[in-house]
Amino acid sequence: MRDVGSDTKKTLALRAKSAIGEIAAPRILVYPMFNSQTPVPTNAEEARARIRDYKAMGADGVKFLGVYRDVMQAAEDEAHKLGLPVAHHAGVEETNAWDDIKFGTRSIEHWYGIPDAALPDGVQSFPANCNYNNETDRFRYAGHLWREADPKRLSEVLAAMVKANVAWVPTLDIYEASRDLQRAQTQPWFQEYLHPALAEFFRPNPQNHGSYFLGWTSNDEVYWKENYRIWMGALREFERLGGIIGAGDDAGFIYQIYGFGLLRELELEEEAGFNPLKVIQHATGNNARILGMEGKIGAVRPGYLADLIVVNGNPLENLKVLYPTASGVEWTIKDGICYHAPTLAKEVREIVAKAKTEPRR
Repeated sequence: MRDVGSDTKKTLALRAKSAIGEIAAPRILVYPMFNSQTPVPTNAEEARARIRDYKAMGADGVKFLGVYRDVMQAAEDEAHKLGLPVAHHAGVEETNAWDDIKFGTRSIEHWYGIPDAALPDGVQSFPANCNYNNETDRFRYAGHLWREADPKRLSEVLAAMVKANVAWVPTLDIYEASRDLQRAQTQPWFQEYLHPALAEFFRPNPQNHGSYFLGWTSNDEVYWKENYRIWMGALREFERLGGIIGAGDDAGFIYQIYGFGLLRELELEEEAGFNPLKVIQHATGNNARILGMEGKIGAVRPGYLADLIVVNGNPLENLKVLYPTASGVEWTIKDGICYHAPTLAKEVREIVAKAKTEPRR
Protein backbone atom coordinates (compact mmCIF):
# COMPACT_ATOMS: atom_id res chain seq x y z
CA MET A 1 0.00 0.00 0.00
CA ARG A 2 1.40 3.37 -1.03
CA ASP A 3 -0.03 5.97 1.33
CA VAL A 4 -0.14 9.42 -0.26
CA GLY A 5 -1.57 11.85 2.23
CA SER A 6 -2.57 10.65 5.68
CA ASP A 7 -1.12 11.63 9.06
CA THR A 8 2.51 10.90 8.23
CA LYS A 9 3.75 10.18 11.76
CA LYS A 10 0.89 7.78 12.48
CA THR A 11 1.40 6.00 9.18
CA LEU A 12 5.13 5.66 9.76
CA ALA A 13 4.32 3.95 13.07
CA LEU A 14 1.91 1.59 11.30
CA ARG A 15 4.56 0.88 8.67
CA ALA A 16 6.98 -0.21 11.39
CA LYS A 17 4.41 -2.51 13.01
CA SER A 18 3.45 -3.99 9.64
CA ALA A 19 7.10 -4.64 8.76
CA ILE A 20 7.60 -6.88 11.80
CA GLY A 21 4.24 -8.63 11.51
CA GLU A 22 2.87 -7.04 14.67
CA ILE A 23 -0.38 -6.06 12.93
CA ALA A 24 -2.37 -7.59 10.08
CA ALA A 25 -1.66 -4.99 7.42
CA PRO A 26 -0.27 -4.67 3.92
CA ARG A 27 3.31 -3.64 3.27
CA ILE A 28 3.20 0.16 3.64
CA LEU A 29 5.13 2.86 1.81
CA VAL A 30 4.67 6.42 3.04
CA TYR A 31 4.54 9.36 0.61
CA PRO A 32 3.69 12.57 2.53
CA MET A 33 1.64 15.13 0.60
CA PHE A 34 4.02 18.00 -0.04
CA ASN A 35 1.68 20.93 0.58
CA SER A 36 -0.56 19.42 3.27
CA GLN A 37 1.47 20.81 6.17
CA THR A 38 1.48 24.51 6.91
CA PRO A 39 3.17 26.75 6.08
CA VAL A 40 3.11 25.64 2.44
CA PRO A 41 6.52 26.17 0.76
CA THR A 42 6.45 29.12 -1.63
CA ASN A 43 10.05 29.20 -2.87
CA ALA A 44 12.88 26.87 -3.78
CA GLU A 45 14.68 27.07 -0.43
CA GLU A 46 11.55 26.19 1.53
CA ALA A 47 10.74 23.41 -0.94
CA ARG A 48 14.12 21.77 -0.55
CA ALA A 49 13.92 22.04 3.23
CA ARG A 50 10.51 20.32 3.24
CA ILE A 51 11.89 17.42 1.18
CA ARG A 52 14.85 17.07 3.56
CA ASP A 53 12.43 16.95 6.47
CA TYR A 54 10.53 14.09 4.80
CA LYS A 55 13.76 12.18 4.25
CA ALA A 56 14.72 12.65 7.89
CA MET A 57 11.30 11.36 8.98
CA GLY A 58 11.87 8.17 7.01
CA ALA A 59 9.43 8.78 4.15
CA ASP A 60 9.57 6.44 1.14
CA GLY A 61 8.63 9.12 -1.39
CA VAL A 62 6.59 12.30 -1.77
CA LYS A 63 3.31 13.29 -3.41
CA PHE A 64 2.69 16.64 -5.09
CA LEU A 65 -0.68 18.31 -5.55
CA GLY A 66 -1.40 21.94 -6.41
CA VAL A 67 2.22 23.16 -6.39
CA TYR A 68 3.73 26.17 -8.14
CA ARG A 69 5.98 25.16 -11.04
CA ASP A 70 9.21 26.65 -9.65
CA VAL A 71 8.53 25.16 -6.22
CA MET A 72 7.85 21.74 -7.72
CA GLN A 73 11.02 21.88 -9.81
CA ALA A 74 13.19 22.59 -6.78
CA ALA A 75 11.42 20.02 -4.61
CA GLU A 76 11.72 17.32 -7.28
CA ASP A 77 15.40 18.05 -7.76
CA GLU A 78 15.97 17.66 -4.01
CA ALA A 79 13.85 14.50 -3.93
CA HIS A 80 15.93 12.92 -6.70
CA LYS A 81 19.14 13.73 -4.84
CA LEU A 82 17.76 12.05 -1.71
CA GLY A 83 16.33 9.02 -3.49
CA LEU A 84 12.66 9.85 -2.90
CA PRO A 85 10.39 8.98 -5.85
CA VAL A 86 7.67 11.49 -6.72
CA ALA A 87 3.98 10.84 -7.37
CA HIS A 88 2.08 13.76 -8.88
CA HIS A 89 -1.65 14.48 -8.82
CA ALA A 90 -1.80 17.41 -11.22
CA GLY A 91 -4.97 19.41 -10.79
CA VAL A 92 -6.02 22.37 -12.92
CA GLU A 93 -2.94 24.37 -12.04
CA GLU A 94 0.37 25.70 -13.35
CA THR A 95 1.87 22.26 -13.89
CA ASN A 96 0.89 19.48 -16.27
CA ALA A 97 2.42 16.36 -17.80
CA TRP A 98 5.13 18.36 -19.60
CA ASP A 99 6.48 19.41 -16.21
CA ASP A 100 6.48 15.80 -15.01
CA ILE A 101 8.41 14.85 -18.12
CA LYS A 102 10.93 17.66 -17.58
CA PHE A 103 11.36 17.25 -13.82
CA GLY A 104 11.57 13.45 -13.70
CA THR A 105 8.34 12.53 -11.88
CA ARG A 106 8.08 8.80 -11.17
CA SER A 107 4.31 8.53 -11.71
CA ILE A 108 1.29 10.61 -12.64
CA GLU A 109 -1.73 9.78 -10.49
CA HIS A 110 -5.26 9.78 -11.95
CA TRP A 111 -5.16 11.64 -15.28
CA TYR A 112 -5.30 15.39 -14.71
CA GLY A 113 -2.41 17.09 -16.42
CA ILE A 114 -2.22 14.69 -19.35
CA PRO A 115 -5.05 16.00 -21.57
CA ASP A 116 -4.29 19.50 -20.23
CA ALA A 117 -0.81 19.18 -21.76
CA ALA A 118 -2.43 18.52 -25.15
CA LEU A 119 -4.96 21.37 -25.23
CA PRO A 120 -4.77 23.26 -28.56
CA ASP A 121 -4.30 26.68 -26.95
CA GLY A 122 -3.14 25.51 -23.52
CA VAL A 123 -6.33 26.61 -21.74
CA GLN A 124 -9.31 24.54 -20.60
CA SER A 125 -12.64 25.67 -22.08
CA PHE A 126 -14.34 26.12 -18.72
CA PRO A 127 -17.24 28.55 -18.27
CA ALA A 128 -16.26 31.99 -17.01
CA ASN A 129 -18.14 31.38 -13.74
CA CYS A 130 -16.52 27.98 -13.09
CA ASN A 131 -15.27 27.76 -9.49
CA TYR A 132 -12.65 25.05 -8.97
CA ASN A 133 -13.27 25.12 -5.20
CA ASN A 134 -16.90 24.20 -5.89
CA GLU A 135 -16.42 20.48 -6.43
CA THR A 136 -19.59 20.10 -8.46
CA ASP A 137 -18.03 22.53 -10.94
CA ARG A 138 -14.62 20.92 -10.63
CA PHE A 139 -15.77 17.40 -11.47
CA ARG A 140 -18.52 18.40 -13.90
CA TYR A 141 -16.13 20.25 -16.21
CA ALA A 142 -13.32 17.77 -15.70
CA GLY A 143 -15.63 15.48 -17.62
CA HIS A 144 -15.05 17.64 -20.71
CA LEU A 145 -11.25 17.67 -20.72
CA TRP A 146 -10.35 14.55 -22.68
CA ARG A 147 -12.46 15.61 -25.65
CA GLU A 148 -10.71 19.00 -25.65
CA ALA A 149 -7.25 17.46 -26.06
CA ASP A 150 -5.80 17.54 -29.57
CA PRO A 151 -5.18 13.89 -30.59
CA LYS A 152 -1.86 14.60 -32.31
CA ARG A 153 -0.52 16.59 -29.37
CA LEU A 154 -1.80 13.96 -26.95
CA SER A 155 0.22 11.31 -28.77
CA GLU A 156 3.28 13.52 -28.41
CA VAL A 157 2.65 13.89 -24.67
CA LEU A 158 2.28 10.13 -24.21
CA ALA A 159 5.43 9.40 -26.22
CA ALA A 160 7.39 11.93 -24.17
CA MET A 161 6.14 10.37 -20.93
CA VAL A 162 7.37 6.99 -22.12
CA LYS A 163 10.78 8.40 -23.11
CA ALA A 164 11.13 10.08 -19.69
CA ASN A 165 10.01 6.94 -17.81
CA VAL A 166 6.99 8.69 -16.29
CA ALA A 167 4.56 5.95 -15.26
CA TRP A 168 0.78 6.35 -15.14
CA VAL A 169 -1.51 5.17 -12.33
CA PRO A 170 -4.95 6.00 -13.79
CA THR A 171 -7.31 5.07 -10.90
CA LEU A 172 -10.20 4.53 -13.30
CA ASP A 173 -12.38 3.32 -10.43
CA ILE A 174 -12.51 6.54 -8.44
CA TYR A 175 -14.36 8.58 -11.08
CA GLU A 176 -16.82 5.89 -12.08
CA ALA A 177 -19.66 7.46 -10.10
CA SER A 178 -19.41 10.41 -12.46
CA ARG A 179 -20.48 8.24 -15.39
CA ASP A 180 -22.99 6.05 -13.50
CA LEU A 181 -24.03 7.49 -10.15
CA GLN A 182 -26.78 4.96 -9.46
CA ARG A 183 -24.41 2.02 -9.88
CA ALA A 184 -21.88 3.64 -7.55
CA GLN A 185 -24.45 4.30 -4.83
CA THR A 186 -25.92 0.78 -4.83
CA GLN A 187 -22.88 -1.49 -4.86
CA PRO A 188 -24.02 -4.75 -3.24
CA TRP A 189 -21.18 -5.02 -0.72
CA PHE A 190 -22.06 -1.70 0.88
CA GLN A 191 -24.60 -3.38 3.15
CA GLU A 192 -21.98 -5.40 5.01
CA TYR A 193 -18.69 -3.60 4.34
CA LEU A 194 -19.44 0.14 4.21
CA HIS A 195 -18.76 1.76 7.59
CA PRO A 196 -21.49 4.27 8.55
CA ALA A 197 -18.93 7.07 9.01
CA LEU A 198 -17.74 6.61 5.44
CA ALA A 199 -21.32 6.28 4.19
CA GLU A 200 -22.06 9.67 5.72
CA PHE A 201 -18.92 11.13 4.12
CA PHE A 202 -20.07 9.92 0.70
CA ARG A 203 -23.39 11.77 0.85
CA PRO A 204 -23.51 14.91 -1.33
CA ASN A 205 -22.02 17.63 0.86
CA PRO A 206 -19.93 20.61 -0.28
CA GLN A 207 -17.86 20.30 2.91
CA ASN A 208 -16.48 16.86 1.96
CA HIS A 209 -13.98 16.19 -0.79
CA GLY A 210 -15.47 14.04 -3.55
CA SER A 211 -19.06 14.38 -2.30
CA TYR A 212 -20.00 16.58 -5.23
CA PHE A 213 -23.22 15.05 -6.59
CA LEU A 214 -25.45 18.05 -6.01
CA GLY A 215 -27.59 18.49 -9.11
CA TRP A 216 -25.69 15.79 -11.02
CA THR A 217 -27.43 15.18 -14.34
CA SER A 218 -27.72 12.60 -17.10
CA ASN A 219 -25.90 15.13 -19.27
CA ASP A 220 -22.95 15.06 -16.86
CA GLU A 221 -22.90 11.26 -17.05
CA VAL A 222 -22.90 11.33 -20.85
CA TYR A 223 -19.87 13.63 -20.87
CA TRP A 224 -18.08 11.37 -18.41
CA LYS A 225 -18.84 8.25 -20.46
CA GLU A 226 -17.17 9.96 -23.41
CA ASN A 227 -14.35 11.02 -21.09
CA TYR A 228 -13.77 7.38 -20.20
CA ARG A 229 -13.79 6.26 -23.84
CA ILE A 230 -11.02 8.70 -24.79
CA TRP A 231 -9.12 8.15 -21.52
CA MET A 232 -9.11 4.38 -21.99
CA GLY A 233 -7.90 4.82 -25.56
CA ALA A 234 -5.04 6.98 -24.32
CA LEU A 235 -4.07 4.28 -21.83
CA ARG A 236 -3.95 1.67 -24.59
CA GLU A 237 -1.76 3.94 -26.73
CA PHE A 238 0.50 4.73 -23.77
CA GLU A 239 1.21 1.05 -23.16
CA ARG A 240 1.58 0.35 -26.89
CA LEU A 241 4.32 3.00 -26.93
CA GLY A 242 6.07 1.24 -24.02
CA GLY A 243 4.61 3.11 -21.06
CA ILE A 244 4.29 1.68 -17.55
CA ILE A 245 0.71 1.53 -16.25
CA GLY A 246 0.06 0.80 -12.59
CA ALA A 247 -3.07 -0.07 -10.61
CA GLY A 248 -4.37 2.02 -7.71
CA ASP A 249 -7.78 3.00 -6.40
CA ASP A 250 -7.83 6.22 -4.31
CA ALA A 251 -10.51 4.58 -2.16
CA GLY A 252 -12.24 6.35 0.69
CA PHE A 253 -13.86 8.88 -1.65
CA ILE A 254 -16.64 8.98 -4.25
CA TYR A 255 -18.38 5.71 -3.33
CA GLN A 256 -15.26 3.54 -3.45
CA ILE A 257 -14.28 1.56 -0.36
CA TYR A 258 -10.93 0.04 0.50
CA GLY A 259 -10.08 -3.26 -1.18
CA PHE A 260 -13.17 -3.23 -3.36
CA GLY A 261 -11.96 -0.09 -5.16
CA LEU A 262 -8.73 -1.75 -6.28
CA LEU A 263 -10.59 -4.79 -7.56
CA ARG A 264 -12.95 -2.55 -9.51
CA GLU A 265 -9.85 -0.85 -10.94
CA LEU A 266 -8.72 -4.19 -12.35
CA GLU A 267 -12.10 -4.74 -13.98
CA LEU A 268 -12.06 -1.27 -15.53
CA GLU A 269 -8.57 -1.79 -16.91
CA GLU A 270 -9.89 -4.93 -18.58
CA GLU A 271 -12.79 -2.82 -19.93
CA ALA A 272 -10.17 -0.41 -21.30
CA GLY A 273 -8.99 -3.23 -23.56
CA PHE A 274 -6.19 -4.91 -21.62
CA ASN A 275 -5.94 -8.68 -21.39
CA PRO A 276 -6.59 -9.89 -17.81
CA LEU A 277 -3.03 -11.19 -17.62
CA LYS A 278 -1.78 -7.71 -18.56
CA VAL A 279 -4.07 -6.18 -15.90
CA ILE A 280 -2.52 -8.46 -13.27
CA GLN A 281 0.91 -7.40 -14.51
CA HIS A 282 -0.10 -3.76 -13.97
CA ALA A 283 -1.04 -4.56 -10.37
CA THR A 284 2.06 -6.63 -9.58
CA GLY A 285 5.23 -6.19 -11.62
CA ASN A 286 4.43 -2.69 -12.87
CA ASN A 287 3.43 -1.46 -9.43
CA ALA A 288 6.70 -2.86 -8.05
CA ARG A 289 8.63 -0.83 -10.65
CA ILE A 290 6.68 2.34 -9.81
CA LEU A 291 7.49 1.82 -6.12
CA GLY A 292 11.15 1.17 -6.87
CA MET A 293 10.81 -2.36 -5.47
CA GLU A 294 11.43 -4.40 -8.61
CA GLY A 295 13.57 -7.38 -7.73
CA LYS A 296 11.86 -7.60 -4.34
CA ILE A 297 8.12 -7.89 -5.01
CA GLY A 298 5.81 -8.13 -8.01
CA ALA A 299 6.79 -11.59 -9.25
CA VAL A 300 6.98 -15.18 -8.03
CA ARG A 301 10.70 -15.86 -8.17
CA PRO A 302 13.45 -17.21 -5.89
CA GLY A 303 14.83 -14.42 -3.72
CA TYR A 304 11.69 -12.26 -3.89
CA LEU A 305 9.62 -11.50 -0.81
CA ALA A 306 6.80 -13.98 -0.28
CA ASP A 307 3.88 -11.65 -1.06
CA LEU A 308 1.21 -13.87 -2.58
CA ILE A 309 -2.49 -14.58 -2.71
CA VAL A 310 -4.06 -18.02 -3.00
CA VAL A 311 -7.28 -17.93 -5.01
CA ASN A 312 -10.17 -20.35 -5.37
CA GLY A 313 -10.72 -19.74 -9.07
CA ASN A 314 -9.04 -18.33 -12.14
CA PRO A 315 -8.79 -14.49 -12.27
CA LEU A 316 -7.83 -14.67 -15.94
CA GLU A 317 -11.28 -16.10 -16.59
CA ASN A 318 -13.13 -13.90 -14.10
CA LEU A 319 -11.56 -11.08 -12.06
CA LYS A 320 -14.66 -11.11 -9.83
CA VAL A 321 -13.30 -14.19 -8.04
CA LEU A 322 -10.98 -11.77 -6.19
CA TYR A 323 -13.88 -10.01 -4.42
CA PRO A 324 -14.49 -10.93 -0.75
CA THR A 325 -18.16 -11.45 -1.61
CA ALA A 326 -17.06 -14.23 -3.99
CA SER A 327 -14.88 -15.90 -1.32
CA GLY A 328 -12.23 -16.32 -3.99
CA VAL A 329 -9.10 -15.26 -2.10
CA GLU A 330 -8.45 -17.94 0.50
CA TRP A 331 -5.06 -16.80 1.78
CA THR A 332 -3.15 -13.54 1.68
CA ILE A 333 0.56 -14.07 2.29
CA LYS A 334 2.90 -11.21 3.19
CA ASP A 335 6.56 -11.88 3.97
CA GLY A 336 5.62 -15.54 4.22
CA ILE A 337 3.05 -14.83 6.96
CA CYS A 338 -0.32 -16.39 6.06
CA TYR A 339 -3.57 -14.52 6.72
CA HIS A 340 -6.88 -16.31 6.21
CA ALA A 341 -8.77 -13.87 3.97
CA PRO A 342 -12.33 -15.05 4.84
CA THR A 343 -11.53 -14.55 8.53
CA LEU A 344 -10.24 -11.02 7.88
CA ALA A 345 -13.36 -10.25 5.84
CA LYS A 346 -15.56 -11.56 8.67
CA GLU A 347 -13.78 -9.26 11.13
CA VAL A 348 -14.44 -6.27 8.86
CA ARG A 349 -18.13 -7.17 8.63
CA GLU A 350 -18.28 -7.36 12.42
CA ILE A 351 -16.67 -3.92 12.78
CA VAL A 352 -19.24 -2.44 10.38
CA ALA A 353 -22.17 -4.21 12.04
CA LYS A 354 -21.10 -2.98 15.48
CA ALA A 355 -20.67 0.60 14.21
CA LYS A 356 -24.22 0.56 12.89
CA THR A 357 -25.58 -0.17 16.37
CA GLU A 358 -23.58 2.54 18.13
CA PRO A 359 -25.12 6.00 18.71
CA ARG A 360 -24.19 8.65 16.17
CA ARG A 361 -21.84 11.40 17.37
